[in-house]
Amino acid sequence: MSMPQPPQNWPQNERDESHDTKNLPDSNESEEHSKRTRGPTMMHSGWGKDGGNLHIELNEHGQVIGLEGTRLSSKLGVLARNAILAPLNHKDWRLVPSIYKDRIWAHIKENIDATDDMKCILMMSFGSTWKESKHEAKPLDMTNITLILSI
Repeated sequence: MSMPQPPQNWPQNERDESHDTKNLPDSNESEEHSKRTRGPTMMHSGWGKDGGNLHIELNEHGQVIGLEGTRLSSKLGVLARNAILAPLNHKDWRLVPSIYKDRIWAHIKENIDATDDMKCILMMSFGSTWKESKHEAKPLDMTNITLILSI
């Protein structure tokens, strides 16, 4: 059974001339003027808005609530990309030695007013962020960088 078509007088069925393909530049022109993409978040400022500690609250499901959740997520992403703090040469987050995890937790706890009850939730979040950053770094051939760091 096919989907019914909307009536012809609906606005989305009107032709928009701004999307015509004849107005598009040639492919050679677009390659010359390639669009710059945004790079990874660097978060040079401190954890909190004023450079101090970040105050986070969790709901009953263990999810960060409030305005600081985005900032926490960004900071965890920056930490996860730090190859010295969280090396990418391990196959799985569960196989990362506890000495690295303890350093990461100490760094997080130093900058967030987190309790030890939040450790499991925040480290799980960090682990998934680490896995994502490892996946993104793989096409860039990060093995050479890891070898250089281990020397």
